[in-house]
Amino acid sequence: MTCCAFSPDGGTLVTGSADCTARVWSTGDWSCLRTLTGHNFGVMCCAFSPDGGTLVTVSADRTARVWSTGNWSCLRTLND
Repeated sequence: MTCCAFSPDGGTLVTGSADCTARVWSTGDWSCLRTLTGHNFGVMCCAFSPDGGTLVTVSADRTARVWSTGNWSCLRTLND
């Protein structure tokens, strides 16, 4: 694990990893709810928006991905 962030309501934890993924965990039972893929290098940073509606992951591939937390789809990829 290279980074982690709790959702504003504390119900979700996201962890970034050197394996190019971010994992979404339920803090209720610590089950993995989703694995977010798309980065080409490790995920170095992750952060939720204040309202918890979006998540941003930043990778060593020099991209940032903006994810909807409603369905965990990638809304946008920002390039260097």
